[in-house]
Amino acid sequence: MGDHLTEHQRNNFVPILNDIEENKDLKQREIKMSNLIEKVENQNKRKHTLAEIREIVQHISKGQCDLNAEHVQFILADKRFCELFFNLFDENCLGVLKQRSWIEKLKTWTEVNPMHKSKKCQSKLDLVDLLESITYLCCQDKDIAREDFEKIISSTIVSKNLAKLLGDDENECTMEKLMDFIMAATKPPDLDNESKKTLQTIFLKHARNDKNGIEFSEFKKIIPSKDEFFVRRFFNLFDADKSGTISITEFIETLNQFSADDDDSKIEFLFHIYDVNDNGRLYQDNFQHVITACMKENGMDFDDEQLTNLANALFMDGIQYDNDYMSLDDFKDQLQRQEGLLKNLASLINKWLIPQNVTKKKMSGEKSSMKLPRRYFTVEYQQNNRTLLSSMFCIMLMSLIIIIQRAYYFRNFSMLSGFTPNFFYMTSRACGKNILALSIIVLMLVLRKSITVLRNFGLASILPLDNNIYIHKTVGIIIFVLGSIHSLAHLLNFGINVQPDPVKFLQLTYKYWEVHYGVGVPLTLYKPPMGCQVVNDCSPSSVMVPEGVNQDYVYNNGSFLCQVCDEDSQPWTYAEWIFTTQPGLFGMPGGIANPSGIALLFIMIIMFVCSLPFIRRRGYFEVFYFSHLLYHVYYVLLILHAPEFWKWFMPVGSLWVAEQTYRIMHRSLGHGKSVIKTAVILPSKVTNLIIERPPGFNFSAGDWVFVNIPRLASREWHPFTISSAPEVSGQFTLHIRGVGQWTNKLHEMFEEEYARQQQGYGRQESHYEQIAGTVRRRYENVKTLVTQKSIHSNEINNFMSNLQENEEIKGGKNEY
Repeated sequence: MGDHLTEHQRNNFVPILNDIEENKDLKQREIKMSNLIEKVENQNKRKHTLAEIREIVQHISKGQCDLNAEHVQFILADKRFCELFFNLFDENCLGVLKQRSWIEKLKTWTEVNPMHKSKKCQSKLDLVDLLESITYLCCQDKDIAREDFEKIISSTIVSKNLAKLLGDDENECTMEKLMDFIMAATKPPDLDNESKKTLQTIFLKHARNDKNGIEFSEFKKIIPSKDEFFVRRFFNLFDADKSGTISITEFIETLNQFSADDDDSKIEFLFHIYDVNDNGRLYQDNFQHVITACMKENGMDFDDEQLTNLANALFMDGIQYDNDYMSLDDFKDQLQRQEGLLKNLASLINKWLIPQNVTKKKMSGEKSSMKLPRRYFTVEYQQNNRTLLSSMFCIMLMSLIIIIQRAYYFRNFSMLSGFTPNFFYMTSRACGKNILALSIIVLMLVLRKSITVLRNFGLASILPLDNNIYIHKTVGIIIFVLGSIHSLAHLLNFGINVQPDPVKFLQLTYKYWEVHYGVGVPLTLYKPPMGCQVVNDCSPSSVMVPEGVNQDYVYNNGSFLCQVCDEDSQPWTYAEWIFTTQPGLFGMPGGIANPSGIALLFIMIIMFVCSLPFIRRRGYFEVFYFSHLLYHVYYVLLILHAPEFWKWFMPVGSLWVAEQTYRIMHRSLGHGKSVIKTAVILPSKVTNLIIERPPGFNFSAGDWVFVNIPRLASREWHPFTISSAPEVSGQFTLHIRGVGQWTNKLHEMFEEEYARQQQGYGRQESHYEQIAGTVRRRYENVKTLVTQKSIHSNEINNFMSNLQENEEIKGGKNEY
């Protein structure tokens, strides 16, 4: 009996178990309800906070939409603003912010794509790195209190960098951009990039001409609802800061909040819409409006009386404790009990919130544009990269003009068979002329000192001075592609037209060569092989002018010469034309064009392959660097290959020589050399370098500096943004995130050094210091040895002289 329950006991025990299970379900349901209510309260609190922040910004800026750096500084220094800004981050009202969580949220705001990191994204990362560094200096590893947050946000360098980030080269920061930053930074959406791009496209399609927001008139076009009341409430729900317009950040945040697949989001959304007083209470009229809108939007045919009776019955069944309103819990409980109603409401909300796919057939042009990265076609990308896109357009236009000019000029240049034009030669010359022009541009883009001077004159707004390396890479790729086409076209032309009968080919296109070499000169440059000669006595077939050749361009009105060889001799082979200078034609000096062209092709292949990311960014920077030094040989060969190129090269080449001379003298005199005073290891693999400020080194907020640390890599120079204020004298700071091979090595080097010091070891000496120390110690040893020997020798000398004096005295006494 002790081991088994009786039937009576079992019957009494079962209801108790059922009660326990019901209580568990009820408790879980209550917890879920309370979480939903807390979520709604937090959202209402966020809206009121954003509205108050906007009022503060408007008050400080005196109603101006455009904010300069001084406005931003005053706003961030406002105590009430900092308190509200802190509250937006502190959603759970803990009074402190977890340092790592706060930084991670800011990093999420940057929306950086490692494959396509734009200048704007890099500026965002720089700001987050700056905030992370200041936070560490203020709080170390502790949580961020409200007072610490105020110190961090109100620092001058943060306000300057934020104003620069939110503005651009031509316009100042605006109030809308500042509010967008506050909203996005405090609550970044958890949408994927594709969804964000879709929502941005919808927003920009309906936004005003200035693209700063959507007004109610434009908003009505987005929401497919016939209910005016609903659309107005929906607009107010999106307009979180009560500005009268919906910014892109508000648009994405609200859709992200309510477009989830769960029922809670849908119920919460409807409750927000019809809670006209924003007090968490839904009255009978409001509830009736919900049911009516649901039925109308889903096409259900009910008369007004039926709808009223249905709404009243559901409302009275849903309220509790004799209240005259529904709370969010009551509203949710009632809808969940009516499965069909909840399903219809979910369908309705999805129809309102989720953009419908366009099913119409796309044109071929639209299909091809979809294959390209969409970000290049966004208005935001084009606005942020105006100078870059303008420069690339000018380069492409120049190339197109050169191609058209070369095609027109060589339209009468015939092939050996008489077919006109000669597409092989036309293509090679069009590509060749473009290569010459682009080779000048690619050199101009790395004249670092000249670019700095232009930037100091304020020309960065009209010239792509901040995108010079990107354009340099792009132009380099174009040169490689055109060089490959140029080489292929020339090789085919020599095989089909030149090598079989060079004398006849030269005479069919003689006027072109006279323009290039001079009147009567071209034929005199050709050197026939041993046993061959150019004669007048030719067979009719060898001097016949083929059909299709323009007679105005042939030699001597068609009275041609020909090449005759002895029985034991043969014309120049294809290999001799391509790899030797023996034929004497083409290039400066004669015959050098083909061998130099082959050498140029190999140099371009080596430089192109060694510049690819898998070499440059994966620990093989030295390979990239030394292979790129072949550009010295490239320009020498290009001058030999194209006789007219030296005229193009002289202006830019002189400037390049001047810069190289300046750099050598600058380094020789020790200018720019400095030492790292302190290095601080920060979280997220960030290294804070405090560097001694060299004499005459001046900079402004947001400037960057090239850094070379020989201990890591003697040939590598890397640009980093200066994170300290220009007013700080004697030193400047860099905050370097470990994202690549060089930056990770830097972080690891100082981590190892820190570990050594923790173990009681001194600073590890470099190889140079070790060698210098060894030489110094040996010198000291030799010096000591020589000194000791010198002292010992002096002592012996003194002893001998004293002995000699004593002997002399003794001798004198004896004599006396």
